[in-house]
Amino acid sequence: MDLRNEVLAIQDMKVEPFPTPEWPSLDGKIFIRTISSHEAGMIDKLTCSSKTGDLEHMERVVPVSCAMYLSDAEGNRIFTDGDAQLLGQKSPRVLTRAFRAGRALNGLSKEGAEELEKNSEPITTGDSGIPFPLPSE
Repeated sequence: MDLRNEVLAIQDMKVEPFPTPEWPSLDGKIFIRTISSHEAGMIDKLTCSSKTGDLEHMERVVPVSCAMYLSDAEGNRIFTDGDAQLLGQKSPRVLTRAFRAGRALNGLSKEGAEELEKNSEPITTGDSGIPFPLPSE
């Protein structure tokens, strides 16, 4: 197998249980998953398009992100992007926890970024001399 196919074949997506005591019949059935770089870019774009602290911003970012983070045990999304508006009608307690858990798992929160950095070692690529973190296995 060539290097390109080796990289593409690596399963680097994680799935972690997400407790939902507010939804007793679903507790133990919902998970938080690693999102793709494409999905992370979509969240970044949405986040950057709104002013920080803007209520409309939070009304969109949290449900859109949760639609991407929430999954079944195999990491399959439960919700489509189009479901975000419906998710926005659910309990803020559950969605805020899911949002924070998803950001942490994906290294998008301060704590998640610190964890990724802690488990990485700097490397230098090319002639640029710019260090990039290399995730440890």
